[in-house]
Amino acid sequence: MVKSRLYLGLFSILFFLLSCGENELPESCDNCGFQCLTGEEKKLINNGCLWYDDCSFNYYRNSNIDLSGESSIQDGDKNVFEFKTMDTEVAGIRPEIKNTLLFETDPLDKTFWVNGNDFKKLNVHFKRTCTCGNVELSPAKSGCIAGEEQAPGVWFMFGKAIVTTPNGDEEVAFEARFNRVN
Repeated sequence: MVKSRLYLGLFSILFFLLSCGENELPESCDNCGFQCLTGEEKKLINNGCLWYDDCSFNYYRNSNIDLSGESSIQDGDKNVFEFKTMDTEVAGIRPEIKNTLLFETDPLDKTFWVNGNDFKKLNVHFKRTCTCGNVELSPAKSGCIAGEEQAPGVWFMFGKAIVTTPNGDEEVAFEARFNRVN
């Protein structure tokens, strides 16, 4: 009887500790009211990184996209959002592939939704590094992106961009939490 109470007490404390995380921030934005993704996207990239070996979702304050540099991000006057995916090489099966999607927002925006002609205002760019054919940093053709700052240093974004690759146009769709790096 004493053992069962002890175990019950320890289990209750453990449950309480696990449910009281320091960074209790939502991983999604179900009630944001944005209408960007249709639900028919073939590969929706998120923080779980299901489709790739590695991925990251970051944003940089006081930055701009650098179209001439290797790093792709430089000091500036915007917020730059960056997400990267990577598949490691599997000999004889697939090469290493690294994808990067970048876009800029006004630093005063706390929420936004763009598509159509307004999509170009985000300066969305894509690049791929791969022995199967590199894609230099180039503008996305079209798309939509929506985002909301949920806490200082944390944005939830979702959207899609149509990008040109050596294999033709591809859709890059994402739904993820971006964390501030600088």
